[in-house]
Amino acid sequence: PNLVNKSLSTTRRFDALKLWLSFQVLGREKFGQMVDRTIGLAAHAAAFIRNSPALELLHNPQYGCVVFRYRPARPDSDGDALNSALRQKLFERGVAVIGHTRVRGRQCLKFTCMNPTVSEEEIEELIREIVEQGRALET
Repeated sequence: PNLVNKSLSTTRRFDALKLWLSFQVLGREKFGQMVDRTIGLAAHAAAFIRNSPALELLHNPQYGCVVFRYRPARPDSDGDALNSALRQKLFERGVAVIGHTRVRGRQCLKFTCMNPTVSEEEIEELIREIVEQGRALET
């Protein structure tokens, strides 16, 4: 008989173990503070992006995920291709691993704040580097 659905999943990772161990080691309050910190970093990043004429913020983050686009200086530029190339360049230069997604059919950049030890200054530095590399791609 096929007992695969009636036994333990011994070949699958137990992903919840990481979360459970974090709660056990840090405690609920400390873990919550760390999550709150990453949400605050995302909000800071969103505000910084919102104030940059070279970037377009696509939503106000509710959690740690920030979705945005680099705005090409020339209106006739292919923004999707430029954002894809920018993401690749940031990776190749060792600056950051930036995610990507599509919003309303447009290629977007995405990063998720997961490290509560990152400073606001480091977030700002990363965003300035994204703008700088985007400009370099346009020249």
